[in-house]
Amino acid sequence: MKGSTFRLSGPQAWLIFPVLLGLALSLSSCSEDDDDEDAPTPASAPKAEPQKADAKKDEEPPTEIEEERLAYSYNPIGKRDPFKSFITKGVTPAEVKIETPLQKYEIDQYKLVAIISGGDEPVAMVEDPEKMGHFLQKETLIGKNWGKVVRITPSEVIVAEEYRDFEGKLIVTEIPLKLPVEKDLASR
Repeated sequence: MKGSTFRLSGPQAWLIFPVLLGLALSLSSCSEDDDDEDAPTPASAPKAEPQKADAKKDEEPPTEIEEERLAYSYNPIGKRDPFKSFITKGVTPAEVKIETPLQKYEIDQYKLVAIISGGDEPVAMVEDPEKMGHFLQKETLIGKNWGKVVRITPSEVIVAEEYRDFEGKLIVTEIPLKLPVEKDLASR
């Protein structure tokens, strides 16, 4: 049988492997000298004092990359929270409680009919889609998005709506309600 080789295949190979592994581990734990009992244990061995002065001389100065890594400090000021969803949970229309009759419709559904500017504070009159008239003064809430009257001029009423964008910044949109031009009044 010159030149023949012994091969294990199938389940025999998988059975022999754990046996050889166990044999190798048990032989590695045995040692020739069993009289190591006189040697000091790591707990009782005297500890060498670190030589700080010599260690500093042997150290090289940190490279630029190491300096940047050591000097970096995270500063969250002015940054959005990465764990907070940028999609804010808005209030559903069913949850909105309409406070006044002026908050029943969108701002662009109201029609500015008149502006009275003779007294201390100017007053405006708007008409809703149901042809009902409502008076507006400064700070009056109007529209479904909680718009507030900020200015009443002789020709228009400015309503400001506030909302927050995905970063949490306050955005104010001013919506003008203008008096109709005389051509529009003649066509009525």
